[in-house]
Amino acid sequence: MQLAYSADTGAYPFEINQIGDVAGAEIIGLDLSEPIDTATRDAIMRAFLEHHVLVFRDQDLTKDQQAAFSKNLSLIHISEPTRRTPISYAVFCLK
Repeated sequence: MQLAYSADTGAYPFEINQIGDVAGAEIIGLDLSEPIDTATRDAIMRAFLEHHVLVFRDQDLTKDQQAAFSKNLSLIHISEPTRRTPISYAVFCLK
């Protein structure tokens, strides 16, 4: 198993199953409850650019683990609210 996406071989450190004719792929073989390294993050982003929608099935994540994964991919940005009403920030996980 290679640790980074290779443009030459098209290899990823996980399995990818295309699930749609136009967009969508299922990522298999990653435990998102554990921190991911830079090479895996880059491979996920490359897969996202290639398939546009990624599905990570059967992940048992806490809110903190889910936020850490999303922050690692720069998918969320948490900032201070600018209004008096408290705002909840959430990352959604479909099962």
